[in-house]
Parts: sequence; structure tokens; C-alpha cells
Amino acid sequence: MKKILLICLFFVLSINAISQTENQQNEINKIRIFVSKVEFGPSAEEIGMGKIEAALLLAGRLTGKYEIIPFNMSDSIVTALTKNKKEPTAQKVADALDAQKIWTIRVDRLENMIRTNISQIDLKSKKKKSGIGYSLINYFEEKTNKRFYDPTILKCIQRSFASVVSDTTLFAQATDKIKVYPAKPLVVGGINFVDDKNFPKWDIFEKKMTVSYEACESMMQVCDAQNDICAYDLQSRDSIYAMFGYHLVENYHLPTTIELEALNKLEVDYFLTGWVQRNKDGAYLEILLYKLNGKGKIMTLVKSDNATISKDDLKEFQAVVKNLSGNVFKK
Repeated sequence: MKKILLICLFFVLSINAISQTENQQNEINKIRIFVSKVEFGPSAEEIGMGKIEAALLLAGRLTGKYEIIPFNMSDSIVTALTKNKKEPTAQKVADALDAQKIWTIRVDRLENMIRTNISQIDLKSKKKKSGIGYSLINYFEEKTNKRFYDPTILKCIQRSFASVVSDTTLFAQATDKIKVYPAKPLVVGGINFVDDKNFPKWDIFEKKMTVSYEACESMMQVCDAQNDICAYDLQSRDSIYAMFGYHLVENYHLPTTIELEALNKLEVDYFLTGWVQRNKDGAYLEILLYKLNGKGKIMTLVKSDNATISKDDLKEFQAVVKNLSGNVFKK
């Protein structure tokens, strides 16, 4: 609860600080954006319009280049046009607001993953573009376990904002908490365990159900530290599979074709997995990062790294998993 209160305070202070400098920025010719429509997927309705508008306004101010027109201003134009018996089309409202771009926004939620899709029309060039953002919900109320959306929505909006205006560094100058870059969705798969009865038993293999789950968590921690990756947590990942009728997910086996096809259909870009095999030196461990292709060949190897595990030590195993996972993301 204290953490959530601190986050709320941070957002309030951020908005206040920005508001105090608004007058200094008025001389800048900002690009005005009219949001004509916001729609929610069935699982995202509880987020509410207020949180979306607050995130949009703050994100716009953070850029210093763009201005999101408040919803009450656009609503007043719609009302005025209607009273004058004129159809309040998006174009007419945008013209009245002196907007240069029109946005429509779609918000979806799959368990703890939020996805926002901004569709943009540039009124000068008439070009259309879309930008997608992802962000994982990390905060929950202590007693009720209710999702705390605000920081996640802001980050998600920032990512789709930067994507739709084709500026990956749009929020690069923000403070650490709100310094955000566009990010591709990733799913952490299991680690395939290949034991060999010709060698003495190891707990790493005997306890593969627990060890594999902890390995996935270690891989998740590495993914969370990447600026350009947004990883589904395991609960959200399993919900993807369940949508396609696959309810039994085992973290100690290689992914099935059904799992990979499900990820492709949900437009997941990357897949992180691995395998460990017992041998005379102890065990060979390899972590692999794949790019999912959507069609044809399901995935392509991006990078891999490997190491030899010399002793049956669960902590050392997790440390090596984390180290190799970090290595496959190094540019």
C-alpha cells in the first residue's frame, strides 16, 4: 500500500511540476492532437476513460512537442455542432480545435498485460499510421489484490505514442520512472530438461518442475530490465495458451507447435527458452532468444549462449540461467 501511495504522489507531483512550466512552453508551436474515440476490450472496461485521459495528457506534456486536447474541450465542440444541427464528424471537430492529428485508441487487457493501439490520421498529409504499446501491471492492492492501473497505463500510452509518431526517443529525456521506449512483446518459455540415467542423480533434474518455474522467473527478471522488451508474466502467458484451448503448460519441456502458433496469433514478437542436458562434465545449459515470424517458419534464432554446470547446485543453476539470459540481449 505504501508503494502505491508513493506512486500516486509521484504522478501528482509530476503533473504539478509540468503545469508550472506550461507557461514557459507556450511559445513552442506544439502539434495538437484530437482524440476522437477511445474503446475498451471486454477485459479492459474497468480501467475507465479517466485513467486514459490522465495518461494521455501527462504523456503529451512530457514530450514538449505535442498537446493532447482535453476531452471536455472536444465534447464542447461536439455539443455546439449538434445544437447548430451540424453533424459532429471527426474532421469538423478537429478543424474547430485547430488539431493537426486525429487519434482513435483501443485498449485491451489480457490478465496482467495491457495493450494500447493508437490509430492516427495526419490531417495535412492524410497519411494513416498506427502505434502499439504494451506494459505489464506490476502493482496490486495489498488486501484485495485489485490491479493498480495508473503507472501501467501511462507507460503503455507512452510506448504507443512514441511508435505512432515514429520517435523512439520521444520520452528519453524524462526522469527514470517515466523514461520509456517502444517495446516489443516477449514470452518466456520453459527450459527442456534432458536427464541421463547413466550419471548420478542431480536435484536440478529430479526437481525439474520447481527448478524450471524458478528458471522462468529468473529469465523474466532479465527481460524486465530491457528497455525495448515487454515480457508477459507467466500468468498472462498461460492465459494466451488457454485462449486457444491449451491448458496444460509445462515449464520443463520445449514449446509445442500449438503454443508457438498461439503466440504468433497474439502478435508476440520474441520467445525466450532454453534446454539443459546431463553429461559427463555435469550439465550443458543453453538459453536461446527467438524471433516469432507470424507466418511460414514459426521462429528464427536471434542469439544464444551456453555454459557448463559443473555441480548440482540449485542457486548456481539459477545464477547461470540469469547470466546467459542477459547475454542473449546484449547488442
